[in-house]
Amino acid sequence: MPSDWRSPSTTFVVVVACVAVFTDIFLYGFVVPVFSFTLARRIGLPGAEVQRWTSAFLACYGGSTLLGSNIWMDRRPYKDEADVLPARPGHSGAAQLFALTTSLSLIVLARVLQGFSTAIVFTIGFSFMLDTVGNERIGHAVGFTSMSISLGLFGGPIIGGFLYDTAGYLAVFIPAFALITVEMILRLLLRPIHRASRTQIRQHIPTVPDEEQALIWNPYAPSLGVPSPGASMKIPHIPNTHHHF
Repeated sequence: MPSDWRSPSTTFVVVVACVAVFTDIFLYGFVVPVFSFTLARRIGLPGAEVQRWTSAFLACYGGSTLLGSNIWMDRRPYKDEADVLPARPGHSGAAQLFALTTSLSLIVLARVLQGFSTAIVFTIGFSFMLDTVGNERIGHAVGFTSMSISLGLFGGPIIGGFLYDTAGYLAVFIPAFALITVEMILRLLLRPIHRASRTQIRQHIPTVPDEEQALIWNPYAPSLGVPSPGASMKIPHIPNTHHHF
């Protein structure tokens, strides 16, 4: 059973989900204002190629997100805690590639890593949040995560462009690595709650008595007095008690 909406563990799960979603969307948008400068100055692409490669990066991000969502969408978070682990090196690795590389292929790889990380955050994160909050309160939780998405879309490009204009290229990645660090700490703190939620789900699985299990696996079990489909049924003789007048 899902825990109470106002319990500390449930609130913490929603907070972690909001931080994860905000970090993911922020990492997607904070490099958008500096993409053209990165491709032209750091990589040396001609101006006519910048727009084409910018579109290609967005396509790589969307394609990897679609592929990753199909890989992780059928996994439940209480099955394996390692399901969410690939999002951590994906986020940090993509940010490091954006910050340090001058190779076009590595920037493509960074966008692909971001796409897979987004798929993990949204599929596994929302699934775990549903298991914790429950069907009745999932609307409230999704409302908070939707606000986090809006804040990430709004704040990422603004902060990235402002830092690039005032402090230079590498300064753009300071809030990115700070958010990644905070998210990793929160996820590590979430693991005990994760185990408790998984145990709680197992404890609330209803048990079936042995007699009913036998009927489920073999509905024609002779011990239960149920005839098999091919068995002939003997109809007992009923004497005629009516008197003819």
